Amino acid sequence: MDSHMIKTYLERYFEGQTTLAEEEALKEYFSRDDLPAAWREYRSFFQPLVAAQQEKAPVSREELSRYVSHGVRQHSWRWYISVSTAVAASIALMISIFNYEMGSRKNPALAARDTYQDPVVAYQETQKALQLIADKLNKGTQPLNHLSRFGQAQNLVTEKH
Repeated sequence: MDSHMIKTYLERYFEGQTTLAEEEALKEYFSRDDLPAAWREYRSFFQPLVAAQQEKAPVSREELSRYVSHGVRQHSWRWYISVSTAVAASIALMISIFNYEMGSRKNPALAARDTYQDPVVAYQETQKALQLIADKLNKGTQPLNHLSRFGQAQNLVTEKH
């Protein structure tokens, strides 16, 4: 393969536009021992692909189909214990919530009290808290702003075709 063809394939490869045959040709070319020095820096892109092709699956197809045909394997006793514990904890939580609710209805002094006496002050404090949460959420989404440019570019490409 000549230098011009390799350069063209590499450009297409980095743009994600190569065919499987072109990628195979690049893998074969960059796995050669007599690779010119100008192209050696690109070898690291294709060595993992060649190594991955040479790897064998840890389980053969026959073993996998035998495992699947036998169905789901039986659960161990640890699984049953962990599920039982989770169910028991859920039931205990529901009983606790029910008892709390019933107790607060019987004795209004146990019920939750308002923190603010003035509803205007309560409203202002709620606005402050919600604004703080909104600021934190917006700060986390700022790195995603560049995705709008991707959408614009995608629209341009789809309009041309």
